[in-house]
Amino acid sequence: MPKLTFTQWTLLIAFQVFFGLVVFGLTRTYYETGGSHQAPAVSQAPPVHAPVDPIGGSMQRFSALSVPDEELISDDPELLARLGDGYFGQGEYHRAMVVYERTLRLAPEDVDTYNDLGLVLHYLGQSGRAVQVLEEGIARGPEYQRIRLTLGFVQYQRGNVAEAATALQRAVALGPDSKVGVEAQRMLDSLPR
Repeated sequence: MPKLTFTQWTLLIAFQVFFGLVVFGLTRTYYETGGSHQAPAVSQAPPVHAPVDPIGGSMQRFSALSVPDEELISDDPELLARLGDGYFGQGEYHRAMVVYERTLRLAPEDVDTYNDLGLVLHYLGQSGRAVQVLEEGIARGPEYQRIRLTLGFVQYQRGNVAEAATALQRAVALGPDSKVGVEAQRMLDSLPR
């Protein structure tokens, strides 16, 4: 195996970060607009920004200490959720994760935050944990359509096509004519058979 120089490693890491931010930006824009932009078909290869820490450290090393204490003082779940959304939008997934977890401790019935936390965990390469969080959110809000769409997306990215299809079918059944329902059907139609 060839050895890379410090400069080559730096360029490789910079490319990975840049590519991840581009993919994140496109995905976030898509979710914020409710699916009004044409997204790539689900059957395309998963994005490259995946679960690898490029410097070889543990992905678990981040904690509440990575978020300034003054931002976690608030006990207002709505304010914290907006803060988490801001971190998410900036690609600061670890900070968003910490804030979303605090939000759920304060407002454990907030299904939208389960959805957001699940998506952040997926982008952090913790897709197994993301599925658990999404399923917990579904248990708390079984009629919340978007979380089922997100679960279908994450399951597909994990290679679980049957589970993805089940989640997407349920999302469609909850409202086939809504933006989320239409997107769920589009994703469902693009799954490999």
